[in-house]
Amino acid sequence: MKGESNTQPISYATKEGVIWVKHENHIVPKQVEATQTGTEISILDLIGVLIKHRKLIFFSTFIAAVFIFIYSLASILLPPEISYLPNLYTPHAQVLIKEKNQGMGSTEMQALSLVGMGMMQSGASNRDLALELAKSNTVLDQLIEDFNLTGYYELNETRQKKTRTRDLVRSNIDLKMNEDTGIIEIGYRDIDPVLATTIANKTVALLEQRFNSIDTNNTISQQQLIQKKIAAASIEIDHIENRMLAFQDEFKFLDANAVAGDLSGQIISIKSEMIKIDTEIRALVKRFGADNSLVNEKKWEKEALQKRLNILINVGDYDIPAYNDMPGIQLAYRKLQRDLAIKTSLMTELQRQLEVNKLQTQGSEDSFQVLEDAEVPEIKSGPGRGKLCIMVTAAFFFLSILAAFIIDFVQQAAKNEPDLCAKLHLDTLRITKTRLGKKIFG
Repeated sequence: MKGESNTQPISYATKEGVIWVKHENHIVPKQVEATQTGTEISILDLIGVLIKHRKLIFFSTFIAAVFIFIYSLASILLPPEISYLPNLYTPHAQVLIKEKNQGMGSTEMQALSLVGMGMMQSGASNRDLALELAKSNTVLDQLIEDFNLTGYYELNETRQKKTRTRDLVRSNIDLKMNEDTGIIEIGYRDIDPVLATTIANKTVALLEQRFNSIDTNNTISQQQLIQKKIAAASIEIDHIENRMLAFQDEFKFLDANAVAGDLSGQIISIKSEMIKIDTEIRALVKRFGADNSLVNEKKWEKEALQKRLNILINVGDYDIPAYNDMPGIQLAYRKLQRDLAIKTSLMTELQRQLEVNKLQTQGSEDSFQVLEDAEVPEIKSGPGRGKLCIMVTAAFFFLSILAAFIIDFVQQAAKNEPDLCAKLHLDTLRITKTRLGKKIFG
């Protein structure tokens, strides 16, 4: 049909995205637009990008390495007072912290539990307490005052100088704890090794004073608590003894168990006698008849015994309670005896623990012991300039690799999409007019 193209695809060739079509009896090649947006990237492509931008990677890394080397070298050559990266020294003193219950036997632990001092013995350990006290405001303020650290760190003219000085000194205190041995290393970090050593030893001395004060207060508190418990136990013992006296005055005997045993023996004896009389009555009735005077006499004896038995069981006689009331009386008496035994045992244990506590106060070792004082260090503790150089060089090396891939990506995108600059408004930003921009975008 006129006006219609008779162009028909004849065959396809995958090389360079070309197809062959028939046009006016001729076969001509035609470029086909790519329909796939994604492309496969091989290792060789990545290596090619790195080789292509090798100068960028090399010179960026080299310049960074030289810069950080000069930076580190200059920090060494400058005096410590004005150096931006001076040598730091951290001397350490070693102290041994004894826990509250360490060295205490099972008997003492049971005694403390019995007294009710479990709460005083629980809570944070002495080691944790030492770590907290080392950076407490009380210790920091004493260090600041003794060594005039506000003026030393040139913070006199700053706002909130007290808080800022505390924060700076607290950050310079270095604490290390060994969980297995209980040894704590207390150090101080500064550019002056002599000053750092003096501050570290002073910190240890302040901690020792705080611990001695705390141990003394704890000992006094424990003794006062034990004495209060002893006084309370004494009042309770007197109350129980008064109840026992009233009990004995009411029932006119000293031992309810002995009275109950005696009363039980009497009842058993009367019952045995009545059984014996019944046997005699049967024998007399069989021999002389039921109307015999001997039989009547035995019956009278049995009735008298029965009356006596009823009195002992239900009524009681001669200040002796009834047999039926004796179980309750015995139970009340045993409760009084049990309470008296418990309170007496508690009183004995409290008195013993009070004496033990006094002996421990006089002869026990302190919970805070200084093993080694801090010495002036000969080797710096920081900064690690070699590590800093390696880290900065490695960082710039990887950043230059990343920059190489970004540049290559932008170049490929600009080549395949000419309107990329217009889309990104790079002309407005004047990026394409620079030397680097012309190299990237062409």
